[in-house]
Amino acid sequence: SSKKQKSKEKKLSVKLFQRDFNRYIKPSLHRPHRGPKPKVSYYKIFNYILYVLHTGIQWKQLPVSRKEISWQTVYHYHNRSSKDGSYRKLFESSLFTLDRKGMLDLSMLHGDGTNIVAKKGVENRILGTQTSEGEKTLAIAENHGYILAPYIVRPVNVHDNLLFDSSFTELLESMNRPGISLVGSYLTLDPGFDDGKNRNQIEYANLIPVIKPNLRGLKDRE
Repeated sequence: SSKKQKSKEKKLSVKLFQRDFNRYIKPSLHRPHRGPKPKVSYYKIFNYILYVLHTGIQWKQLPVSRKEISWQTVYHYHNRSSKDGSYRKLFESSLFTLDRKGMLDLSMLHGDGTNIVAKKGVENRILGTQTSEGEKTLAIAENHGYILAPYIVRPVNVHDNLLFDSSFTELLESMNRPGISLVGSYLTLDPGFDDGKNRNQIEYANLIPVIKPNLRGLKDRE
């Protein structure tokens, strides 16, 4: 069984074919007309970036040949693409392609917050508690699990409810630019988002909120 598992891991692809890069990725990448051109192709640089994002390794651990390119250069192109709108354009283009192929089920949307905590193991001597650092994200996906809006990232101690306004705005903008309608879609959320402001915001955009009641909030109102 271990051999089969290893063979599956080896077959797991972390690369794009050149034709797929040219068709789906390249049109969204901003390439400045001025300045020196990279020594290797944008196709190869993107695959280096994809490898880091897929494996989760640190940039300095990227297995590159220094005669070809350095990990700093690969990171430079990744950082530039994240700031010049290339990734945003690529994300919205992928949504348009999925919608055109009939692969999106927008009848029901799902929003859920996730915590990624990195414990530092440092104890607060005054309060007698353990401090921790991390991030909190809110993902909004359609019924098949495709993410519909870029992640909103906040410190882990921020309440889920405070992420909704920005995440919902990102959702509407991501759908609006490719011309995808969400009118009449249900949006399910957990009790952490049970707030009158959130319901009004969803209804104002012509979506239908489905939010589980916050029992703690109901007790407070009694």
